[in-house]
Amino acid sequence: MPQPKKYRSKKAQAEANRAKAKRSYEKHRDEINERQRKLYWERNPRPTTPSIASVREKEPPFDGSQYWIKWARELPSRLKKLTGDNPKAFVGQIYVTWVAGYSDPAGSLRQLEEQYNTISELKYAGDMYHNKIYSFEGVGPQLAEAAKLLAPVTLVMKWVEEIYILALGEPITLLAKHQAESLLFQTAE
Repeated sequence: MPQPKKYRSKKAQAEANRAKAKRSYEKHRDEINERQRKLYWERNPRPTTPSIASVREKEPPFDGSQYWIKWARELPSRLKKLTGDNPKAFVGQIYVTWVAGYSDPAGSLRQLEEQYNTISELKYAGDMYHNKIYSFEGVGPQLAEAAKLLAPVTLVMKWVEEIYILALGEPITLLAKHQAESLLFQTAE
């Protein structure tokens, strides 16, 4: 008579093999993991990196004033992108747009406010660059350069601000000043 079958199905045989493998793994876990770790590091060697000291010696020291002056040097191109080649014409167009929408005061003021906010953001960024350079360098050539780069932005800001304030408070005065050509942007050289 033959030996009775140990497993009646493929599923039972698979379960028994799984249980046997699990027992074997539990018994030899540390050796298996160590062998796998070695294999991994043989296949994936650690990259060689220079020491932190040698990297720091090669890097130039951070110069905050140079960082901020680099940003300040972008102000003229940002202003040109916003106003085009002629800032006076840009401000004149802002005035013309306000007058064209004068019959709808809320709408024309909203457009004027958008332009004012855009110029204000540029002026705020320029002031921040100027102040950062001052905090790093104090009074010096870089601060003078930053002030020179900021001057056109400040000028356009004053022009737009004058129109915005008069449009909010005294629109009739704004119209009269424009007719008399006594607005700041009209009298600027």
